Amino acid sequence: MKKSIGSYPHVRVEVGGRGVVSRAGSLLLVETVRKTGLDQTISAALAPWRKRRAVHDPGKVLLDVALAVALGGDCLADVGLLRAERALFGPVASDPTVSRLISKLASGGQRVLAALRTARAEVRERVRQLADEAIAALELRHRQRPRTASAPPAPPDCAISPSTTPRRTGYGWRSSRSLSTCSPGCPCSH
Repeated sequence: MKKSIGSYPHVRVEVGGRGVVSRAGSLLLVETVRKTGLDQTISAALAPWRKRRAVHDPGKVLLDVALAVALGGDCLADVGLLRAERALFGPVASDPTVSRLISKLASGGQRVLAALRTARAEVRERVRQLADEAIAALELRHRQRPRTASAPPAPPDCAISPSTTPRRTGYGWRSSRSLSTCSPGCPCSH
């Protein structure tokens, strides 16, 4: 563990068998939380429910519960899965602390729900921006890719027309931007 960035420690992956963690696949979840800014956004949204001298941030505690569920947990006490891997998840609140926070948030009612919904909307927008940036980078690489001698150049009626309008699918939001859309019968290799 080098340094802490956001709510979770920054983890460096090395080959060699020292410092092995049993839930290394959960690193993808932690990195997703960090990259999307979910940890900072949830922490800011739940700041009004943080006690003045609290050791554990309510946003981190709630994310720890969500990570425990994602790793197969089915109750609040399953944050112990994370507590066992401090190098990967950082400090994790005790079971009584988690229980008290959940009770406090539950008593907050609609104010808590509104704060969490606002945070979720901010993070979704950030994810859409990240996806659009990644797609734009892929499109740029696609356009700059040199054509081989065996591949004919794209005909003049070939249209690469990206669209950035997000659309709702059965699995959440997806960008309708595609790498290319050519006219029917276009002989190019897109």
